[in-house]
Amino acid sequence: MKKNPILELENIHVEYFDESDKRYFTILDKFNLSVNSGEFVAIIGDSGAGKTTLLDFIAGFIKTTNESKNNFIYKIILKLEMSYKATGTVKISGDDVSSVEPMDRNVGLVMQNFSLYDHYNVKDNLAFPLKMKGINKKEILRDVNSVAEKLGILRLLNNKISEISGGERQRVAIGKLLLKKPKIALFDEAFSNLDFKLRQVLRKNVIENYLSNENALDTGERAVLYVTHDLMDFFIADKIVIFKKNKVTRKSDYEILYSDKDKKAWQKLEHSGLYKIQLNEFEQLFNNYKP
Repeated sequence: MKKNPILELENIHVEYFDESDKRYFTILDKFNLSVNSGEFVAIIGDSGAGKTTLLDFIAGFIKTTNESKNNFIYKIILKLEMSYKATGTVKISGDDVSSVEPMDRNVGLVMQNFSLYDHYNVKDNLAFPLKMKGINKKEILRDVNSVAEKLGILRLLNNKISEISGGERQRVAIGKLLLKKPKIALFDEAFSNLDFKLRQVLRKNVIENYLSNENALDTGERAVLYVTHDLMDFFIADKIVIFKKNKVTRKSDYEILYSDKDKKAWQKLEHSGLYKIQLNEFEQLFNNYKP
C-alpha cells in the first residue's frame, strides 16, 4: 500500500542578497523532496550549500514572498540581517503551510545556537513547550524528568543555562524538541558538540524514540530531517540528500539517494567528493557499526 507523504517540498527556490556584492545569489533552485512518516533523512553538503536554509524554509523562518526579509522571529533569534527572495510550497500531511507562521506549523527545529532561554533553568527550558500547550504541572514534571533522564541531564534540572556546558545545552535543546513532539523534527548538526560515544548513543535513542509510537502524536505521523557531516548517520538514514555548491554561481545542485544500505548509494556518496573515503572503507564502517 502506498504511503502518503508527511512532508512535501515542491519547487523550492531561495535567493539571498549579498550586501558586499549588492545583488542576489541563488542558494536553492527547483528543490523537491517527499518524506513519508517514520523516515529519517540525512542532509549533507558543502559549507554554504543551502542545508540550513532548507531547514529554515521548512520551519517557516524564510517565507514564500516575492521579495521579503527574514521572518521577524528568526531575526530576533539569530540576529540575521540577510534578505531573501523565496518561492515554493511546503506541505505537511497534505496541507499547504507555506504561509503559516513557524509556531503553527507543527515543526520543531534544533538550531546550532540552541535558542535557549538564559534566564530560565534547565527544567523551565524543557517545560516551556508543554506549558504553552496548557498541560498540567504533574504531567509536565513527569515528561520533563523522563526526557532529561534519557538525555543524561537529570542532575542539571535546577542549573541555569549559563552554568552548563555547550554539549549539555545541546541536549537541553534536543529535549525541548522531544517534549514539543512535532510532526517534523529538524536537526541542524544537533549532536556536533558531543563526544563520539555519547553522540552515537543519544542520536540512536533520540531518533528511534521520536520515530517510535512512544513519542507519536495522535495521528502517529512524524519524520526527521537531519543536517550532518557524520558518516555514521548514513547507516540509519532512509534517504540521503547531497548538496554540491558551485563556487562560481554559488547555486547548489542536489541529489537524493535512497540508501537502504545500498552499495550504489555509497558509491554515489564517495563520488560526490565530500568525503575522502573509498567504498571499501564504507563497507568496513558499516560492518563494524553497531548502533
